[in-house]
Amino acid sequence: MDAKKDLILGVFANYGFSWIEAYMISISRCKFAGRKVLIVWNISDEVRQKLTQYGFELIEIPPRTNCEVKFAADFFRIRDYLAYEYLREHHQEFRYVFWLDIRDLVLQTDPSVWMENNLHPYKLVVASECIRIKAESCNDGWVKDIYDKDTYERLREHEVLNGGTFAGEAQSMRDVFAYLSAMADKFPQNITEQAAINFILREPHFEAITKVPRMEEGFAAVGYGFGNELEHVWTDQVPVLNKTTGMLYPQGKSEPFAIVHQYDRNKNWAATISAQYTVGVVPPPRSLRRPPRCRP
Repeated sequence: MDAKKDLILGVFANYGFSWIEAYMISISRCKFAGRKVLIVWNISDEVRQKLTQYGFELIEIPPRTNCEVKFAADFFRIRDYLAYEYLREHHQEFRYVFWLDIRDLVLQTDPSVWMENNLHPYKLVVASECIRIKAESCNDGWVKDIYDKDTYERLREHEVLNGGTFAGEAQSMRDVFAYLSAMADKFPQNITEQAAINFILREPHFEAITKVPRMEEGFAAVGYGFGNELEHVWTDQVPVLNKTTGMLYPQGKSEPFAIVHQYDRNKNWAATISAQYTVGVVPPPRSLRRPPRCRP
């Protein structure tokens, strides 16, 4: 299989074009050659038209939720069901599957190329948030809510693995979502996705086939920890932002990260990166997309 057999899979509902613009434009710019499938409901005509124009395949389903009070828990539970249902039926059509959040995520380079060059001998790859679970109250609480005390105490010593930035061989991705879907069903009142991904990818079978890249490897940078936690809890080097081009780099590297997630939750990144990904912005020539000479 080649890059045309790769898949970006996502679920989107209830919000307007501003929530999806940067994601949509960045995928187009990075020259991803595979299929782009979004399972959607409650979308506007503008969102539908733009996504179709940019080559997305839309699977429109009856509305599942539009209740703002319960939206977070409902949405994350529903999207795990939907992803599993889709991959259970279609995984054999694909080589690599990318599961990516939408509102706060951009692709800087073609992620298929990163996978071809870096995934082997693993079958899955997941972004680290570069802070430990115990250092961040939401993640710590999510794990505590659904696992027993011994499991909670074990997991909280590990780095946070990001539930909206992982990828892998299609069959292995199906297997991950089988577990995520089952946990969402078991705890319908909780947001289980992030805790569950941190558990399942550290079980022996999955841990043996999962790569958790360091920052220097350039898979993905996740902004929340670097933007909102004190430096003493970071577990890796802070990425470097080129303030002219809005491109984010590992320290000392000339190749940017393939994926940037949660850029809007980092005050040092948000405005510069956001400004690069609107319909009217022309990206700078590649000769200018080099890292700055020093840390910000």
